Amino acid sequence: MLKSWKSILLGMSAVLSSAAVIMVLLSGIFASALASQSASSVTGNVVVNSACTISLSNTLLSFGGSAGVAPGTLSAANVVLDTNDGNAPSWIWSAAGNWIGPQTSDTGNFLESNTVYGATSNPITPESSASANTVIFLPAPTLDSPTSNSIYFAVNVPVGTAAGVFLQTITITNIC
Repeated sequence: MLKSWKSILLGMSAVLSSAAVIMVLLSGIFASALASQSASSVTGNVVVNSACTISLSNTLLSFGGSAGVAPGTLSAANVVLDTNDGNAPSWIWSAAGNWIGPQTSDTGNFLESNTVYGATSNPITPESSASANTVIFLPAPTLDSPTSNSIYFAVNVPVGTAAGVFLQTITITNIC
């Protein structure tokens, strides 16, 4: 019987040795597979366009209110707050058309240059039909807050202008 236990143990030893050899072989293959892998990197880039936006605090200017503006006088200034929400600094540009009214065919001598603009409440620069740089600057906004600046408008009603309601379109542009 001792001989049979001995042969069983020897047989198990052979099996265990084979299993250990198989495990060693398998781990070598696995290590060899890992060693043959390679990695590479990809570099990405993005071009971020500069943009300036415009948001105006009011889009209806009422010169003189219900009392109106007497011919030969300059109205009180109206202010428009221009806000830039983009990612680039900008300059405020402005252009205007002639005053129209009280009939649509009546432009008389009431021209775009009768409207004045500026960076203070005493605007002095006459409007033009061609877009012009107002020299009012809006710095680049920060991540958390846009930047704003004011542009003031007033109107000088020419002597001899007929009574009535006149309309004018003023175009404000932020250029970055």
